[in-house]
Amino acid sequence: MIRLNYSMPNLNVKKISFEQAFSRYVQELMHFTRDVMEHEAPSRTGRLRRSIQASIKIGKEYAEIVVGPTVSYAMFVEFGTRPHIIRPVYARYLRFEVAGRIVFAREVHHPGTRPNPFVRRTAEIVRQKLREGIKMEVSA
Repeated sequence: MIRLNYSMPNLNVKKISFEQAFSRYVQELMHFTRDVMEHEAPSRTGRLRRSIQASIKIGKEYAEIVVGPTVSYAMFVEFGTRPHIIRPVYARYLRFEVAGRIVFAREVHHPGTRPNPFVRRTAEIVRQKLREGIKMEVSA
């Protein structure tokens, strides 16, 4: 989950047009962030990518963008897993397919998974875009 906060206390310069422009910019940034995260997310089945949601809160002195996946396993993709044992919960055996054959087992020794930090990659890309945008505004 990425949470971007930006505050703007005591800004009264052309209040209406500034607020509209700022609101539009924050909405564009939210869509950009969601698009980048969808691109960076792995897609074996597409479920993780489809679960990515974005929301926005804009107040008088702040803006908050929240973008992230909603599937329960997203954190395991982001941070990986350690080797672990899988045991059946509602049955006596696990049932799965290996090389086209049905296999039954009382437990499986899972080797773990490597992290795929797609949320952190997205945060870095968005951070860079913000830096570039701020530099461009200051130099203009």
